Amino acid sequence: MKSWLFSGYKQPVSIVPLFTSIGIVSGLQILGIVVNYSSQILLARWLGATEYGTYDYILNLGIFLSYIAGLGLPNALLKLVPEYEVKKDWGRSRGIICHSWLYVAIAGIFLSIVVTIVIVYLGQKTSLNLPTMLLGVWTIPLLALLRQQMEMSKVLNRFVLAYLPSVIILPIFLVMGIFCLQHYLFPITSSDAIAIFIISLFVLLALQLWLFCQQLPQEWLACKSIRVPKEWLSVSLPFLLGDGAYLILNQTDIFMIGFFLDAKQVGIYSAALKTACWINILLTASTTVLATTFSSLYVQKKQKDLQDLLTKIIGWIFFPALIASCYLFLFGDDVLALFGTEFIAAKWSMLVLVVGQLVNVASGCVGYIMQLTGHNYQCIYVYFCGTIFNLVLSIILIPLLGILGGAIATAVTMIVWNIWLHHLAVKYLGVRPSIFSLIPKY
Repeated sequence: MKSWLFSGYKQPVSIVPLFTSIGIVSGLQILGIVVNYSSQILLARWLGATEYGTYDYILNLGIFLSYIAGLGLPNALLKLVPEYEVKKDWGRSRGIICHSWLYVAIAGIFLSIVVTIVIVYLGQKTSLNLPTMLLGVWTIPLLALLRQQMEMSKVLNRFVLAYLPSVIILPIFLVMGIFCLQHYLFPITSSDAIAIFIISLFVLLALQLWLFCQQLPQEWLACKSIRVPKEWLSVSLPFLLGDGAYLILNQTDIFMIGFFLDAKQVGIYSAALKTACWINILLTASTTVLATTFSSLYVQKKQKDLQDLLTKIIGWIFFPALIASCYLFLFGDDVLALFGTEFIAAKWSMLVLVVGQLVNVASGCVGYIMQLTGHNYQCIYVYFCGTIFNLVLSIILIPLLGILGGAIATAVTMIVWNIWLHHLAVKYLGVRPSIFSLIPKY
């Protein structure tokens, strides 16, 4: 196994730590998904489908707006910091870490104020609970900083610090807080769940930032911070457009189901969506660990090493995803029943999403590799077209088929944009990130 993984590399010693890091991140993400998935099951059981749907809908809206508040800076870190380190430009490395955090915090607070004014102005024109929405708005700066601090830790290869607070500790705090309210005080609502989420997130962000500051490299501490916001924003804003388009693409189903149907259907569909996301766990872990490596290899023009790495990665992540897909096809009812009997209605939606996720994994790290090699605008165009395509399909299919229509629209769109991005990766980079790279001369 080891000889297969590292065969073809001129510098296998440098590759071993990458796969070790992928193993660590995968382990953390698997543990995190188990903890988070369990917390979602408990939330669904305690809140019921309708309140759970309201909670999930508002939280997804907060996540979407937090990406806007991030200004693309989290992804810019993954591209710029490796370049600065290659050039030994420690002042700029320290500068982008320190100042980008401040920019994200200010943008998040400003966006929350704007959205609060809009919600108050619109009044009762939405079917969702107004106080719950106003409370949910203030997840925006916290979620933006959560992502920013995660990427800050990743560029220092502090993967435990990046993932432990957000994917493991946060859902545990959330469940503990809700359990105390549910069993010792009063029945909880979606507003209570969001309030506990905000408190837990604030505490964890403060702790994570303190720990991060204790681990700054000596090279950074020994030099003066250099601030070049125009340079950073010129890189980050295309990432913001790509992030926004990608996030809209991935959340169109939730928003359109909430628009055409109701909160209960959002809750039922969310269970299917969260279950299907088990399929891409190793893909997510790989792109997380290797993002800076992709950028570094491309900057150094080591195309063969980049292709070798992509080939090994896809062979390592696809077959576990295939096994997980087969399991969900066989035992999907039992898995969804964990949320409650009313969630079993999402079985076929889940299976359709599983197919889309499997194609996503089979395509490899296409989105990341395109963005981190400077082809942001090609990605933005693909995501934008995918968003329009998904929106049109959702408008047609959701009224006809309910949540199954949303799943079909999402899966078909996911397949189309992965194939498109793979074509662009071959055309512009000369690399094949997909499962077909394992087949010689395809």
